[in-house]
Amino acid sequence: MEQRVTDLETKIAFLDDLITSLNDTIYQQDRRIEKLQSQLDNLREQLESVRELLPEDGEEGPPPHY
Repeated sequence: MEQRVTDLETKIAFLDDLITSLNDTIYQQDRRIEKLQSQLDNLREQLESVRELLPEDGEEGPPPHY
């Protein structure tokens, strides 16, 4: 009986460490996702800025070789 209790305590300690490790991983991934989302938002803003500088369809002049 004593051995079974010891085995269960060992398993619980292992699972507790595993949960802590998984929580740390989730936290790191969440921070990475937030950073990537911010970068994506910045790229969207830059793309919109570039689009504003481009001529509208039909406003292009003749090709440079004319």
